[in-house]
Amino acid sequence: MAPSDPRARLVWFAIATLVILGPALILVATLQLLVVFGDLGEVTLVEFLELYLLDLVLFVGLSYGIYRLVVWVVEHRLPAAGETGDGRDATDADEAGNRR
Repeated sequence: MAPSDPRARLVWFAIATLVILGPALILVATLQLLVVFGDLGEVTLVEFLELYLLDLVLFVGLSYGIYRLVVWVVEHRLPAAGETGDGRDATDADEAGNRR
């Protein structure tokens, strides 16, 4: 399922990078809070990895939820968008039809 278009590969690379780095950035923010409250010395390597994996799962789940919400909105709330097929949106097509 590897895309052959270089732009599509770049998009997949960007998505994969965000999936990896997004939770890491959340983890950095969590560690900064631990530094502020003075609890960083109590965090072991295993707890650090658990925090990263938990952040990764939450980030991917939230991203997928947002993706599904956008797909649903596009399919159900914007049904007229893209139905004209000539590059104009539905309101342009309606206005052109009313002028005839």
